[in-house]
Amino acid sequence: MFLLGILIIIVVVFFLISNSNNKNNPDLVMAKKATINQEVSITGKIKSIKKVDLGFERSGTLSEVKAKIGDKINANSIILKLDISELMAKLKSAEAALEVERAKFDGLKLGTRPALENFTNRKILLAGKLW
Repeated sequence: MFLLGILIIIVVVFFLISNSNNKNNPDLVMAKKATINQEVSITGKIKSIKKVDLGFERSGTLSEVKAKIGDKINANSIILKLDISELMAKLKSAEAALEVERAKFDGLKLGTRPALENFTNRKILLAGKLW
């Protein structure tokens, strides 16, 4: 009986030792350097976080487009250019009208304008009739 008790104690101790060794020593695996490839394929719509509404002071025809849809641009970048040929024609016309008015003004300063001479002559004629 004594031997049976010792044998049971030995079996229990052996069982406890073998279970405790498995918990502290997990299976070891050798690490190897490798490439991991992972692809994700998704379909759907992409929506921009920021939306900017563009407003222009005047309408017109575009002469140049410097940015395309999807391009990244910086603040204050020129992205479109308007055709200014009509504005340039109006500027030339206004400059020509200004020169005409300057010439008329210079004539007034010299007193050679016919309308001024006619006015002065009428004044003299009227003054003569009144005396």
